[in-house]
Amino acid sequence: MIVNAENADGFADPVQTVITVAGEEEKPVTKPKLAGDVNGDNSVNIFDLVMVAGQFGKSGAGLSGDVNGDSIISLTWLW
Repeated sequence: MIVNAENADGFADPVQTVITVAGEEEKPVTKPKLAGDVNGDNSVNIFDLVMVAGQFGKSGAGLSGDVNGDSIISLTWLW
């Protein structure tokens, strides 16, 4: 946007300014997570099983192999 301004004698240099209007941030469209897709490649396959098997028997928050959210890597989700 260019704004022209005049002072008392009618002369002034043009003033250039940029006005930024804050808007609502666009959120990327994401697919829902595929159940069992431990490594996030949008496919449930042997690679996911290998990751789960590597954590088998562990417990705690944030384990990538915890497919049912119980903080335990076990086979209890099968039945």
